[in-house]
Amino acid sequence: MEPETPPILVVDDDTDLRTITLALLRLAGIHALSAENGLVGLEILKSRDDIGCLVTDLKMPVMTGLELIEQLRSHPPLEHLPVIVMTAYQEKIPQSQLEALRVSTWLTKPFDHLELASLIKSILNPGEKAS
Repeated sequence: MEPETPPILVVDDDTDLRTITLALLRLAGIHALSAENGLVGLEILKSRDDIGCLVTDLKMPVMTGLELIEQLRSHPPLEHLPVIVMTAYQEKIPQSQLEALRVSTWLTKPFDHLELASLIKSILNPGEKAS
């Protein structure tokens, strides 16, 4: 039996994209939770100690993805959580800011869900090849 991997959290204000992403990740064997904005995502992250990776959009109401990541990095139990940023916007965050926030990788929407699943698996199981 394969070892249980920790759940991931997908934060995106687009309900349809969030629903599709969760369904496709589950088909890939990844347990995923979701939140509709950064504030709800932060509340989930602070209330659980088993989240293995955060996948977040940048442009969201209430709390943006960048604000969420900044909050994570200033909260010791979550400061080392791997983060994948996804966005529909073409503007680039300066590389120095991504490095300072320790973002694992960046995907531009629309993205390939198989690529996302592979990235998540490589983050959750760094010594194994993603299938």
